[in-house]
Amino acid sequence: MRTTTYYSLIAVLFMGTGCDQSGEPVAAPPVRTASPSISGPEEAVPGDNAAVAGPESAAETAASAADSGSSSFQSFDGMKFNVPGDWKQLPLSSMQIGIVAGKLGMPAISDDISLTLSTSGGSVEDNLSRWEGQFSGGAPMQRETLTIDGTEAILVRLQGTFSAGFGKSPEADWRMTGVIIPMEKHNYFIKLTGPSADVARVEDQFLAFCRSARRD
Repeated sequence: MRTTTYYSLIAVLFMGTGCDQSGEPVAAPPVRTASPSISGPEEAVPGDNAAVAGPESAAETAASAADSGSSSFQSFDGMKFNVPGDWKQLPLSSMQIGIVAGKLGMPAISDDISLTLSTSGGSVEDNLSRWEGQFSGGAPMQRETLTIDGTEAILVRLQGTFSAGFGKSPEADWRMTGVIIPMEKHNYFIKLTGPSADVARVEDQFLAFCRSARRD
């Protein structure tokens, strides 16, 4: 029994070593362990579904969020419009109070450009003649149609020297893009007026604004 125990102990002592062909003991190879993997900022981790946004991606996300909330619907005398966030409400002059429902400016384009919204009696043709009479020295009025909230509206463009009246001096090389929406009682008028180059720059945005109109 003691002999068996003695040889067992000898076997245990030699389990950590081996012998080469000459009988000399050989140290057991070290056990390989997994070392931690450190990924630099530029390294992607395969299979990782959580993407980390860099500074450019964060800026793009912020810009996208700003764009998504850059407009809002606002009501003007029975109609609501999607107003871009960079447009500003302007105060009405004493002559406009009670006639104009709202006045918007576009400071990112020019301080001289403005958009007015109003309702008025009188026929469409009478009002178009009045608009045309405010311009001189330019090309004849251009006229076409567009659909707004299911109604066929009238779109006109006028350019030349603009005389607004009310004691204001005439403005050379100005332009008006105007829209008239026929209504049951009073027609709805939307006018974009300002220097020709400025109106041309914002006209597409103006038409999108007009097309967004919905009756309250």
